[in-house]
Amino acid sequence: MEWAVEIDKKVQTFGTDPAQWRNRSIYKIPSLISNQNKKAYAPQMVSFGPYHHGKKRLEAMEEHKKRALLHFLKRTQKSLQSICYSLAGEAQKLKNSYKSLDESWCKDTESFLRLMVVDGCFMLEILRVTCAEKPVSDYTPDDPVFSEHEKLYVLPFILLENQLPMLILIKLLGRGSEILNKLILKFCNPDFKPETHKDPGKCLHVLDLYQKSLLRIHSGKVAQLPTHRRYFKCAPQCCCKLVSLLLCCCGIDKKTAHGVLKLPAFVVDDMTESTFLNLIAFERYHVDAGHHITSFICFMDNIVEVAQDINRLCSVGVLQNLTGSDKNAATLFNTMAKDLTIPSHGKLDGVEKKLREAKQGLRLPRPTMEAQTRRPASGRPSTITRRETREMNWVIDVEQKVNALSRDPARQRNCSIYKLPSTIAVLNKKAYVPQTVSFGPYHHWKKHLREMEEHKQRALIHFLKRAQEPLHSIFDSLVEVAQELKDSYNCLGSVWSEDTERFVKLMLVDGCFMLEILGVASELGLEYGYSDEDPVFGHHGKLNIFPLIRRDMLLMENQLPMLVLFKLLGAVDMFDSKKKKKNAQAAEDIMKYLNRLVLGFCNPEAPYILVQQPRKLGICLHVLDLHRKSLLKKTMSSDSPPLPPPPRSRKGIISRFFRRRRHGIRMSVTEMNEAGILLKQSESTFLDDVDFDFGKGVLSLPPWWSKTLPSQHS
Repeated sequence: MEWAVEIDKKVQTFGTDPAQWRNRSIYKIPSLISNQNKKAYAPQMVSFGPYHHGKKRLEAMEEHKKRALLHFLKRTQKSLQSICYSLAGEAQKLKNSYKSLDESWCKDTESFLRLMVVDGCFMLEILRVTCAEKPVSDYTPDDPVFSEHEKLYVLPFILLENQLPMLILIKLLGRGSEILNKLILKFCNPDFKPETHKDPGKCLHVLDLYQKSLLRIHSGKVAQLPTHRRYFKCAPQCCCKLVSLLLCCCGIDKKTAHGVLKLPAFVVDDMTESTFLNLIAFERYHVDAGHHITSFICFMDNIVEVAQDINRLCSVGVLQNLTGSDKNAATLFNTMAKDLTIPSHGKLDGVEKKLREAKQGLRLPRPTMEAQTRRPASGRPSTITRRETREMNWVIDVEQKVNALSRDPARQRNCSIYKLPSTIAVLNKKAYVPQTVSFGPYHHWKKHLREMEEHKQRALIHFLKRAQEPLHSIFDSLVEVAQELKDSYNCLGSVWSEDTERFVKLMLVDGCFMLEILGVASELGLEYGYSDEDPVFGHHGKLNIFPLIRRDMLLMENQLPMLVLFKLLGAVDMFDSKKKKKNAQAAEDIMKYLNRLVLGFCNPEAPYILVQQPRKLGICLHVLDLHRKSLLKKTMSSDSPPLPPPPRSRKGIISRFFRRRRHGIRMSVTEMNEAGILLKQSESTFLDDVDFDFGKGVLSLPPWWSKTLPSQHS
């Protein structure tokens, strides 16, 4: 039990969590998100940093990077040796900027610094050539990259996985961050005027600076709309003046009572989706980035339902649509906001509350067929012939019989966690495979899930510190029921079935992690000892990581026996810190407490129902079994209220929940048109400059713009 001794020592010396994640700012987007739109997150022309370095499709630009390095050294009259020497002391800080830095880069500091210098010089040369008022003299007019004709597009500079730490650019430039910030902002927006923006100071990278430039909170002055020919400027007086059904029903004169919604003038084109998806991803994974861009996209998703909404926005001069059709633009907004979670408070929350008040009592027409079917379920509908169905059933039947031969009837009855046959899983692999965290042996230590193992170890130490119990005593309590736990899995490999110590260790670590997640999410007033900046258990993690964990926690192949959680809660008394209960009443209390934790995490509405009208759910097999029983009327007590009807939307559970419960309004631009709300452009370009004047009925949104960039494949 060397492992237990080592963990007990860590618990004794445990203080606060290390703050290494505070230095991380460049993240590798998990496959769960990137697979939805790979081109939006991956560079197609040039790589910056280690994540995409060496990929075959990007090799052509490496030659030009070396040329840029030579130009930079000749122009600045610096030696490469002196530059590398000056950066040696910053190497670890640069490495810490990357959340998922490969081990080869971590060990080979020389190669890492070489990459930083070459990519940094190339980026600075691009900025210098692009932002120069006159053509530079050290590159020929027909240069394939550094000429006026072949300027690089902005998109590769604002991809989250394609960032360079701003520190390397400042060191290479040898000047303050203010000058560098102006260069970058001018590159991102040719019409950038320094007097309209307050310098945000030191930023983490280009994407961080770009995000701050879009928000009023980082600027001291009101930014003016861009006048470059690639942007569309809306006249300030443009607005939608509509007839309000609410005012008619209440007997208010619609001539004196108005509703005006101010919206930003902006362009939507082929590059808009990738730009804002990367901004949203940065806000999702970086604790200090806020949620301003995410809130704005969700707000726009709420008011854009169908192509008619886009047409209305274009007709009043708010929107210029370059995507080819109004339907494409509407789909773009809906796609960008898919599965987003934002806090219920913030700048836009006040606007939404005013809109909810304006909407109350409206007799709006039923949604059109287009609105009801505009978001089909992801994936292609599966069409299975009768012959394929018979063959699939036969394969499943044989596999079940083979599995049944390896255990006696008693053990078969204990089995509750199944590995799905390939004939079923192949129909929709993503629906059954965890994408963020593994629980149990079936998906343990898979490559795309290893990142969460570090946080599991931290959760274990937090749990033991709070329990004030030695690890070996908790471990022994699980060893007593090890065989019962093994019997819960129908396809437990010999690696786990023959090595009891390894199996129990897995149950212990995963069980503690699950309990910590459930406890922190419950917000029952207990002190768990995690900082607000914790990437998983802090406020940012609860907002962005917990929904992903919730999804994985409800997968059939990703279950833990409920007995594990019951035993762990029995080891640390959650109800009476002074006196532990060792009787049947304590066991019942633990069961009720555990059921409440699980239901509260799987469905935030469940705790209220459970407290007011307790359900007779009893002891369940695992989280999925408990969640299933909570959805069935027969598992409720006779005096419990009926379950609410299922939502009509075809979107996923997470999308439906946050869309119907998180966003208070469901009012599209077309509905605002019929409700008498005026749409009006705000006076600034900042995305958090949104306001709704309830008295005048005016909704104001900031001028949201996107550069009209040519396709990278053209």
